[in-house]
Amino acid sequence: MCKEILNRLKIIKISLDLNEKKIIESQIIKIKELTTESAIEKIILAINNQDFFLAKKYLTHYIIKQSIFLRYKNYKKKELKTGIKKRYEKNYINSDELYFSTTTMAKKYFISARPTIFLKLIDLEYIYKNENGKYILTKDGEDLGGKYEKNIRGQEYIVWAENSGINEIIKLVKKENK
Repeated sequence: MCKEILNRLKIIKISLDLNEKKIIESQIIKIKELTTESAIEKIILAINNQDFFLAKKYLTHYIIKQSIFLRYKNYKKKELKTGIKKRYEKNYINSDELYFSTTTMAKKYFISARPTIFLKLIDLEYIYKNENGKYILTKDGEDLGGKYEKNIRGQEYIVWAENSGINEIIKLVKKENK
């Protein structure tokens, strides 16, 4: 969502230079649906007051600040994934390994898998949710120790090796939610 807001603000900044009022108005409407952040409200107020110089100043400051934040967030995500992968490689999975669902693995740590564990797995790009609402493993998720099993009705679901990196993710989520 932060990226979407940032992209819309960049469009507004360019549109201010080109005096494209309809584009500015449509982007403001969409941004208002996404956030009520005070910094954004300042920008919108400056535009509504037709103080375009001040609006551009606020826009530039906000865009730079958020761009740095997104780069930092992506760096931390990459750092976390690298750390999990390194620890997981030490405890590689053998063919006798037991596999458990995400929910069962979370219960081991007395935490609910929905929505926090699934959201973290999506954020770290180990899984994603398709248009039918089904969770799908990514290549990184498979490398982490995930695979598919079928239940008695023949439906596929994701399971994780008992000693896989999912344990690190669950511990992280539990720590973040304390």
